[in-house]
Amino acid sequence: MQPKIDMEEIKGWCREVGEYQLDNFQKRIDVSSKEQKINLVSEVDEKSEEMLLEAINSAYPDHAVLAEEGGAEEGDSDYRWVVDPLDGTVNYVHGLPIFAISLALFLGEKAELAVIYLPCEDTFYTARRGQGSYRQDERLEVSSSDNLATSLLATGFPYDHQDESDEVLGYFSRILPEVGGIRRSGSAVYDLCQVARGTFAGFWEIKLEPWDIAAGALIVKEAGGLVTDFSGREISSSGREVAAAAPGVHGRLLELLNPSG
Repeated sequence: MQPKIDMEEIKGWCREVGEYQLDNFQKRIDVSSKEQKINLVSEVDEKSEEMLLEAINSAYPDHAVLAEEGGAEEGDSDYRWVVDPLDGTVNYVHGLPIFAISLALFLGEKAELAVIYLPCEDTFYTARRGQGSYRQDERLEVSSSDNLATSLLATGFPYDHQDESDEVLGYFSRILPEVGGIRRSGSAVYDLCQVARGTFAGFWEIKLEPWDIAAGALIVKEAGGLVTDFSGREISSSGREVAAAAPGVHGRLLELLNPSG
C-alpha cells in the first residue's frame, strides 16, 4: 500500500536544505573570483540535491526521481519526484535573495503535490491536486484582471541569451507595449508562485526544464490559473515554453506570444 505523503515531512526536508543554502549564501562575500563563485554554487547545488534525494529515498525508496543535477533515477512505482534543489542560481551567486527549492510529486502524468520553499523569506508555497494552493496558511487565487494594459507580468531569459537573444527580444518587444509592466526575478519558480498569488497576472519563458516548472505549474493551476505552451496546450512538467496566467489575460498573452496562430 502506498504510504500517505506527509506535507509537513517534505517541508522539513526543504527547511533543512534551505538552512544549508543560507549558511553558504552568507559566505559568498569571501569568494573573490567568478570561477570560485561558480564552483561554490555547484557544490551547493549538488549538496542540496543530495540531501533531498537522500530524504526521498529514505521515505519512499521505490519512487522514481527526476532531478536537475543528477538526472533521472528509476523506481518501481508510478510515483515520480521532480526536484530543483536551487532555482535561481545566478541570483544566489550574486547575492540576490530570490531563489527557491522546488519539489513536485507525480502519479503517472499528473502532478499530485507541490512544495516550493523560499529560504530567504522562510516561506512555503504548497498545493495538492484538487485541494487548492497556499502561501503558508493563506489560500491563493490568481489575479482577477482581464486587461493586460493594467497588469504586471513576469518573464525570464535562458542561460544562452547572449548568443540567442533575437527570439527572447521578439517576445519582449511585442508584449511590453501591451502591458502595465514586466518584471524579471531570475527564478521561474518564484515567478510562478507570484502568478498563483495574484501579484503577477502572467508569466512566460522559453527553454525551461521540467524541474523549473513542475511544482509551480500545479500551484498556479490550483490557484485558478492556466499553464500552457504558447499554442495553448496544457502542460504540467514538460514543454520548453511556458505561458502561465490568470484566465482573464491568458488568451491575449498567447496571441502576443504566437501571433501567427
